[in-house]
Amino acid sequence: NRVENSDQNVILVVGAATLDRLLTVPKYPAPDAKIRSTDYNEVGGGNDANSASAIARLVCAKCWNQEKKVIVKLLTKIGKDEGGNIILKQLQDSNVDMSSPLFMIGPEGSKTSVCTILVDSESHTRTCIFTHGDCGEITLEDVQSVNLDDIFENVIHLHSDSRHTEAALALAREAKRRGIQVSLDCEKDRNNSSFDKLMEISDMVFTNSNCLKPYLDRLETSLLAANNRPPLKPAETIQRGLSLDAETLQAYVKSFRPNAFFYRWYPNTQRQCIITHGSRGALHFQIVSTNTVPRNSDAVSNDLCIKRGGDTISMEHVYADSGEVCRNKYDVHQIGVLKDASIVDTTGAGDAFIGAFLLAKYSGLGGDELNAVQQAMEFATWVSGKKLEGVGAQSALPRGADVDQQLGTDLEGVATSLRSLVGSEF
Repeated sequence: NRVENSDQNVILVVGAATLDRLLTVPKYPAPDAKIRSTDYNEVGGGNDANSASAIARLVCAKCWNQEKKVIVKLLTKIGKDEGGNIILKQLQDSNVDMSSPLFMIGPEGSKTSVCTILVDSESHTRTCIFTHGDCGEITLEDVQSVNLDDIFENVIHLHSDSRHTEAALALAREAKRRGIQVSLDCEKDRNNSSFDKLMEISDMVFTNSNCLKPYLDRLETSLLAANNRPPLKPAETIQRGLSLDAETLQAYVKSFRPNAFFYRWYPNTQRQCIITHGSRGALHFQIVSTNTVPRNSDAVSNDLCIKRGGDTISMEHVYADSGEVCRNKYDVHQIGVLKDASIVDTTGAGDAFIGAFLLAKYSGLGGDELNAVQQAMEFATWVSGKKLEGVGAQSALPRGADVDQQLGTDLEGVATSLRSLVGSEF
């Protein structure tokens, strides 16, 4: 019989840990130019190592529900080289749990993957150049060789950045079998069936405003052909109770597309989509009701209505599809950015947002579900905004003591502080 350590809640994170080599330059060089960098740093990085570090640094804040301590366990594979040593030291400093047998280190001399990042001081943008190491990935065989009861002991959530894709899919399927929610950071189309299936079963998808389009274009073309269904015609957009400018309206419509895709092809009413928009902020969508009736005319409609009621925004999508008319309603949460943020480097800001959102979700911030989502968005925005103040993905990540000092030591005080520090308008 297994005796679980019931005073812990574990967030399991499976994905990339890399060595980031950051070169800061006054501005991005023209072709054939020779320029000097103004700063150079070698630090730990990788999407999920960054998200895990964000969670681990924040869990000791006094405001969280202390009945069960949240810990974050990272599953990844790194090389046995100097780059790997830098990653290990940094993860240890952040208090990330590396005790899982699926936190793996390659053989002696194996090379860690490297991301070379050119940071443009003038435009506050960065360009990433990825170099694969030879340490390998976590494989399906690795997952099959371990005791999954040990891997999933006290786990309340599994998050993946879609690296180690076959292994991540196997772990996600096991999580779903155990009733554990799964989230996915979709930064690019991995263009394989394991990634497609991982996307299909995820309860929560994080992406930015540009990343999902190539994936949705590819997969929708395939699904339309396989199911002999026509594409939907472009949506007519209607506003009620608000008047968005053309740019903001387009951002809403563009962000909504993943939701329309997921419900049409993968009708999972629990799925949430969080779309980040950089300097604009972020949008959170969750379907709340659906209704399907037989189609009784030849008119083919595809209407998208954005409505404001009091302080809340909703979207209603009505469309004809395969002899039926579908009416789906979504709750929408919007958030701006951290006011007066000092931008040094944007590397890893999205990863910090994800880690902070997941921690807030499972630590009692906000109370009821609607407030919990909004306050998790506010907290994630504060954390990612603070991250911008330092070079690299992890150097400026706030810690629990920063939450205590800058936001407060109880949930009510934190919520009040966030409302004054974070912009509410997208």
